[in-house]
Amino acid sequence: MAIAVNVDIAQAEAPRFEKVYWTKEPHLRKLYFSTIFLMVASATSGYDGMLVNTSQQMSRFKDFFGDGVSDNNKLGILINMFNIGSIISFFITPYVADNYGRKMAIVAGCCFMVVGGCITAFCNGWGMYIGGRFILGFGNSLAQMSSPLLLTEICHPQHRGPVTAIYNCLWNLGALIVSSIGWGTSYVGNDWSWRSITFIQIVPSVVQLVGIWWVPESPRYLCNKDRSEEALAVLAKHHAGGDYNNATVQFEFREMKETITMERDASKTTSYLDFLRTKGNRWRLAIVISLGVISQYSGNALFSNYMD
Repeated sequence: MAIAVNVDIAQAEAPRFEKVYWTKEPHLRKLYFSTIFLMVASATSGYDGMLVNTSQQMSRFKDFFGDGVSDNNKLGILINMFNIGSIISFFITPYVADNYGRKMAIVAGCCFMVVGGCITAFCNGWGMYIGGRFILGFGNSLAQMSSPLLLTEICHPQHRGPVTAIYNCLWNLGALIVSSIGWGTSYVGNDWSWRSITFIQIVPSVVQLVGIWWVPESPRYLCNKDRSEEALAVLAKHHAGGDYNNATVQFEFREMKETITMERDASKTTSYLDFLRTKGNRWRLAIVISLGVISQYSGNALFSNYMD
Protein backbone atom coordinates (compact mmCIF):
# COMPACT_ATOMS: atom_id res chain seq x y z
CA MET A 1 0.00 0.00 0.00
CA ALA A 2 2.84 2.39 0.92
CA ILE A 3 4.50 1.76 -2.45
CA ALA A 4 1.29 2.63 -4.30
CA VAL A 5 0.93 5.87 -2.33
CA ASN A 6 4.54 6.86 -3.09
CA VAL A 7 4.02 6.18 -6.80
CA ASP A 8 0.86 8.33 -6.80
CA ILE A 9 2.74 11.17 -5.09
CA ALA A 10 5.64 10.96 -7.55
CA GLN A 11 3.27 10.96 -10.53
CA ALA A 12 1.38 13.93 -9.14
CA GLU A 13 4.55 15.94 -8.52
CA ALA A 14 6.28 15.15 -11.80
CA PRO A 15 5.31 17.71 -14.46
CA ARG A 16 4.20 16.64 -17.91
CA PHE A 17 7.21 17.77 -19.87
CA GLU A 18 6.75 18.73 -23.47
CA LYS A 19 8.90 16.88 -25.96
CA VAL A 20 12.06 18.82 -26.73
CA TYR A 21 13.95 18.41 -30.01
CA TRP A 22 17.52 19.60 -29.77
CA THR A 23 17.73 20.11 -33.53
CA LYS A 24 15.04 22.82 -33.31
CA GLU A 25 16.35 24.66 -30.25
CA PRO A 26 19.37 26.98 -30.71
CA HIS A 27 20.33 26.82 -27.02
CA LEU A 28 20.39 23.02 -27.07
CA ARG A 29 22.38 22.91 -30.30
CA LYS A 30 24.94 25.21 -28.72
CA LEU A 31 25.01 23.12 -25.54
CA TYR A 32 25.54 19.82 -27.34
CA PHE A 33 28.21 21.31 -29.57
CA SER A 34 30.13 22.28 -26.43
CA THR A 35 29.80 18.72 -25.08
CA ILE A 36 32.10 17.56 -27.88
CA PHE A 37 34.94 18.82 -25.69
CA LEU A 38 33.79 16.43 -22.95
CA MET A 39 33.34 13.45 -25.24
CA VAL A 40 36.94 13.80 -26.37
CA ALA A 41 37.94 12.27 -23.00
CA SER A 42 36.48 8.90 -23.96
CA ALA A 43 38.33 8.85 -27.29
CA THR A 44 41.52 9.85 -25.45
CA SER A 45 41.22 6.79 -23.21
CA GLY A 46 40.74 4.57 -26.25
CA TYR A 47 43.79 6.10 -27.92
CA ASP A 48 45.96 5.61 -24.83
CA GLY A 49 44.57 2.12 -24.28
CA MET A 50 45.70 0.89 -27.71
CA LEU A 51 48.87 2.98 -28.01
CA VAL A 52 51.35 0.54 -26.47
CA ASN A 53 50.05 -2.45 -28.41
CA THR A 54 50.20 -0.47 -31.66
CA SER A 55 53.77 0.59 -30.83
CA GLN A 56 54.75 -3.03 -30.15
CA GLN A 57 54.04 -3.87 -33.77
CA MET A 58 56.90 -1.59 -34.85
CA SER A 59 60.45 -2.93 -35.02
CA ARG A 60 61.89 0.48 -34.11
CA PHE A 61 59.97 0.43 -30.82
CA LYS A 62 61.36 -3.02 -29.96
CA ASP A 63 64.89 -2.05 -30.94
CA PHE A 64 64.79 1.13 -28.85
CA PHE A 65 63.58 -0.50 -25.62
CA GLY A 66 65.28 -3.88 -26.04
CA ASP A 67 64.62 -6.06 -23.01
CA GLY A 68 62.16 -3.41 -21.82
CA VAL A 69 59.61 -5.10 -24.06
CA SER A 70 61.21 -8.50 -24.69
CA ASP A 71 61.38 -9.25 -20.95
CA ASN A 72 57.87 -10.23 -19.88
CA ASN A 73 58.23 -8.70 -16.42
CA LYS A 74 59.36 -5.33 -17.76
CA LEU A 75 56.69 -5.41 -20.45
CA GLY A 76 54.06 -6.01 -17.78
CA ILE A 77 55.32 -3.00 -15.80
CA LEU A 78 55.40 -0.84 -18.92
CA ILE A 79 51.82 -1.70 -19.81
CA ASN A 80 50.37 -1.49 -16.31
CA MET A 81 52.08 1.73 -15.25
CA PHE A 82 49.22 3.62 -16.92
CA ASN A 83 46.70 1.65 -14.83
CA ILE A 84 48.70 2.21 -11.64
CA GLY A 85 48.60 5.97 -12.20
CA SER A 86 44.85 5.78 -12.86
CA ILE A 87 44.21 3.83 -9.66
CA ILE A 88 46.16 6.30 -7.52
CA SER A 89 44.37 9.37 -8.88
CA PHE A 90 41.04 7.57 -8.50
CA PHE A 91 41.15 8.34 -4.78
CA ILE A 92 41.59 12.10 -5.20
CA THR A 93 39.38 12.71 -8.24
CA PRO A 94 36.05 12.84 -6.30
CA TYR A 95 37.58 15.34 -3.86
CA VAL A 96 38.84 17.60 -6.66
CA ALA A 97 35.59 17.38 -8.66
CA ASP A 98 33.37 18.10 -5.64
CA ASN A 99 35.46 20.88 -4.11
CA TYR A 100 36.93 22.67 -7.12
CA GLY A 101 34.44 21.78 -9.84
CA ARG A 102 34.19 19.23 -12.62
CA LYS A 103 35.86 21.61 -15.08
CA MET A 104 38.89 22.16 -12.87
CA ALA A 105 39.31 18.40 -12.45
CA ILE A 106 39.23 18.00 -16.24
CA VAL A 107 41.74 20.82 -16.73
CA ALA A 108 44.10 19.26 -14.17
CA GLY A 109 43.77 15.84 -15.80
CA CYS A 110 44.48 17.21 -19.27
CA CYS A 111 47.56 19.07 -18.02
CA PHE A 112 48.92 15.85 -16.54
CA MET A 113 48.24 14.00 -19.80
CA VAL A 114 49.99 16.65 -21.90
CA VAL A 115 53.05 16.43 -19.65
CA GLY A 116 52.96 12.62 -19.66
CA GLY A 117 52.55 12.51 -23.43
CA CYS A 118 55.58 14.75 -23.97
CA ILE A 119 57.71 12.70 -21.56
CA THR A 120 56.89 9.42 -23.31
CA ALA A 121 57.31 10.87 -26.80
CA PHE A 122 60.75 12.33 -26.06
CA CYS A 123 61.94 9.69 -23.58
CA ASN A 124 65.53 8.48 -23.55
CA GLY A 125 64.83 5.03 -22.20
CA TRP A 126 62.50 2.54 -20.51
CA GLY A 127 62.44 4.31 -17.12
CA MET A 128 61.46 7.66 -18.56
CA TYR A 129 58.79 6.03 -20.72
CA ILE A 130 57.07 4.25 -17.82
CA GLY A 131 57.28 7.48 -15.79
CA GLY A 132 55.40 9.26 -18.55
CA ARG A 133 52.84 6.46 -18.71
CA PHE A 134 52.26 6.80 -14.97
CA ILE A 135 51.60 10.54 -15.33
CA LEU A 136 49.28 9.84 -18.28
CA GLY A 137 47.28 7.37 -16.22
CA PHE A 138 47.13 9.77 -13.28
CA GLY A 139 45.70 12.50 -15.47
CA ASN A 140 43.40 10.13 -17.31
CA SER A 141 41.37 9.31 -14.19
CA LEU A 142 40.89 12.99 -13.41
CA ALA A 143 39.60 13.79 -16.89
CA GLN A 144 37.90 10.48 -17.68
CA MET A 145 35.90 10.36 -14.44
CA SER A 146 34.93 14.04 -14.41
CA SER A 147 33.98 14.41 -18.10
CA PRO A 148 31.01 11.98 -18.12
CA LEU A 149 29.94 13.34 -14.73
CA LEU A 150 29.76 16.88 -16.09
CA LEU A 151 28.21 15.62 -19.32
CA THR A 152 25.24 13.99 -17.57
CA GLU A 153 24.75 16.96 -15.25
CA ILE A 154 24.48 19.57 -18.01
CA CYS A 155 22.47 17.55 -20.55
CA HIS A 156 18.73 18.05 -20.87
CA PRO A 157 17.04 15.13 -19.02
CA GLN A 158 15.33 13.95 -22.21
CA HIS A 159 18.67 13.55 -24.00
CA ARG A 160 20.87 12.20 -21.21
CA GLY A 161 20.62 8.55 -22.25
CA PRO A 162 21.58 8.92 -25.94
CA VAL A 163 24.36 11.41 -25.19
CA THR A 164 26.03 9.23 -22.56
CA ALA A 165 25.71 6.21 -24.87
CA ILE A 166 27.61 8.13 -27.55
CA TYR A 167 30.27 9.03 -24.98
CA ASN A 168 30.93 5.39 -24.12
CA CYS A 169 31.19 4.37 -27.78
CA LEU A 170 33.91 6.93 -28.51
CA TRP A 171 36.50 4.77 -26.72
CA ASN A 172 36.48 2.59 -29.81
CA LEU A 173 36.96 5.62 -32.04
CA GLY A 174 40.13 6.56 -30.18
CA ALA A 175 41.43 3.00 -30.46
CA LEU A 176 40.68 2.97 -34.19
CA ILE A 177 42.45 6.30 -34.72
CA VAL A 178 45.71 5.24 -33.07
CA SER A 179 45.69 1.93 -34.92
CA SER A 180 45.14 3.67 -38.25
CA ILE A 181 47.80 6.33 -37.66
CA GLY A 182 50.20 3.68 -36.39
CA TRP A 183 49.69 1.64 -39.55
CA GLY A 184 50.83 4.67 -41.55
CA THR A 185 53.77 5.67 -39.34
CA SER A 186 55.06 2.08 -39.21
CA TYR A 187 56.65 2.78 -42.60
CA VAL A 188 58.80 5.56 -41.13
CA GLY A 189 62.37 4.30 -40.98
CA ASN A 190 63.38 5.77 -37.62
CA ASP A 191 62.18 6.16 -34.02
CA TRP A 192 59.51 8.63 -35.08
CA SER A 193 57.52 5.64 -36.29
CA TRP A 194 56.42 5.18 -32.66
CA ARG A 195 57.32 8.58 -31.20
CA SER A 196 54.89 10.30 -33.56
CA ILE A 197 51.81 8.38 -32.40
CA THR A 198 53.00 8.78 -28.82
CA PHE A 199 53.23 12.55 -29.22
CA ILE A 200 49.88 12.80 -31.05
CA GLN A 201 48.13 11.49 -27.92
CA ILE A 202 48.42 14.96 -26.37
CA VAL A 203 46.23 16.46 -29.12
CA PRO A 204 42.85 15.42 -27.59
CA SER A 205 43.93 16.79 -24.21
CA VAL A 206 44.97 20.09 -25.78
CA VAL A 207 41.58 20.24 -27.53
CA GLN A 208 39.86 19.72 -24.18
CA LEU A 209 41.99 22.38 -22.51
CA VAL A 210 41.03 24.89 -25.19
CA GLY A 211 37.34 24.01 -25.39
CA ILE A 212 36.47 23.34 -21.75
CA TRP A 213 35.99 27.06 -21.08
CA TRP A 214 32.92 27.09 -23.37
CA VAL A 215 31.32 24.23 -21.42
CA PRO A 216 28.96 25.33 -18.60
CA GLU A 217 29.79 24.31 -15.05
CA SER A 218 27.70 21.62 -13.43
CA PRO A 219 24.52 23.06 -11.87
CA ARG A 220 24.65 20.29 -9.28
CA TYR A 221 28.16 21.35 -8.24
CA LEU A 222 26.99 24.98 -8.03
CA CYS A 223 24.03 23.98 -5.85
CA ASN A 224 26.31 21.94 -3.64
CA LYS A 225 28.47 25.03 -3.15
CA ASP A 226 25.38 27.11 -2.22
CA ARG A 227 25.53 29.00 -5.51
CA SER A 228 21.89 28.28 -6.27
CA GLU A 229 21.27 31.38 -8.39
CA GLU A 230 24.12 30.44 -10.72
CA ALA A 231 22.83 26.87 -10.93
CA LEU A 232 19.34 28.05 -11.88
CA ALA A 233 20.83 30.41 -14.47
CA VAL A 234 22.75 27.52 -16.08
CA LEU A 235 19.63 25.35 -16.24
CA ALA A 236 17.47 28.16 -17.61
CA LYS A 237 20.00 29.24 -20.24
CA HIS A 238 20.89 25.80 -21.57
CA HIS A 239 17.66 23.84 -21.07
CA ALA A 240 15.01 26.50 -21.75
CA GLY A 241 16.67 29.30 -23.68
CA GLY A 242 16.70 31.63 -20.67
CA ASP A 243 13.18 30.90 -19.35
CA TYR A 244 13.56 30.67 -15.56
CA ASN A 245 9.90 29.64 -15.16
CA ASN A 246 10.10 26.67 -17.52
CA ALA A 247 8.51 23.59 -15.87
CA THR A 248 11.49 21.33 -16.64
CA VAL A 249 13.97 23.86 -15.28
CA GLN A 250 12.02 24.41 -12.08
CA PHE A 251 11.54 20.67 -11.53
CA GLU A 252 15.25 19.95 -12.11
CA PHE A 253 16.28 22.77 -9.80
CA ARG A 254 13.98 21.71 -6.99
CA GLU A 255 14.91 18.04 -7.32
CA MET A 256 18.61 18.92 -7.29
CA LYS A 257 18.36 21.01 -4.13
CA GLU A 258 16.26 18.41 -2.33
CA THR A 259 18.66 15.61 -3.25
CA ILE A 260 21.69 17.56 -2.04
CA THR A 261 19.92 18.35 1.24
CA MET A 262 19.08 14.67 1.74
CA GLU A 263 22.68 13.66 0.95
CA ARG A 264 24.05 16.15 3.48
CA ASP A 265 21.69 14.88 6.16
CA ALA A 266 22.57 11.27 5.36
CA SER A 267 26.33 11.96 5.45
CA LYS A 268 26.04 12.92 9.12
CA THR A 269 24.83 9.45 10.12
CA THR A 270 26.43 7.17 7.52
CA SER A 271 29.92 6.09 6.48
CA TYR A 272 31.57 3.74 4.00
CA LEU A 273 31.44 1.05 6.68
CA ASP A 274 27.69 0.84 6.02
CA PHE A 275 28.57 -1.12 2.88
CA LEU A 276 29.57 -3.99 5.19
CA ARG A 277 26.99 -3.71 7.97
CA THR A 278 24.14 -5.69 6.39
CA LYS A 279 23.92 -8.70 4.12
CA GLY A 280 22.04 -6.70 1.50
CA ASN A 281 24.68 -3.96 1.41
CA ARG A 282 27.50 -6.48 1.18
CA TRP A 283 25.72 -8.15 -1.73
CA ARG A 284 25.28 -4.84 -3.56
CA LEU A 285 28.93 -3.94 -2.98
CA ALA A 286 30.00 -7.32 -4.38
CA ILE A 287 27.89 -6.75 -7.50
CA VAL A 288 29.40 -3.29 -8.08
CA ILE A 289 32.97 -4.57 -7.70
CA SER A 290 32.38 -7.70 -9.78
CA LEU A 291 31.00 -5.68 -12.69
CA GLY A 292 34.35 -3.98 -13.17
CA VAL A 293 36.44 -7.09 -12.53
CA ILE A 294 34.43 -9.51 -14.66
CA SER A 295 34.27 -7.09 -17.60
CA GLN A 296 38.09 -7.21 -17.71
CA TYR A 297 38.10 -11.01 -17.56
CA SER A 298 36.74 -11.18 -21.10
CA GLY A 299 40.28 -11.25 -22.48
CA ASN A 300 40.25 -7.79 -24.04
CA ALA A 301 43.31 -6.66 -22.09
CA LEU A 302 45.24 -9.76 -23.14
CA PHE A 303 44.73 -9.10 -26.84
CA SER A 304 45.00 -5.31 -26.69
CA ASN A 305 48.20 -5.23 -24.61
CA TYR A 306 50.20 -8.43 -25.00
CA MET A 307 49.44 -9.95 -28.40
CA ASP A 308 52.31 -9.18 -30.75
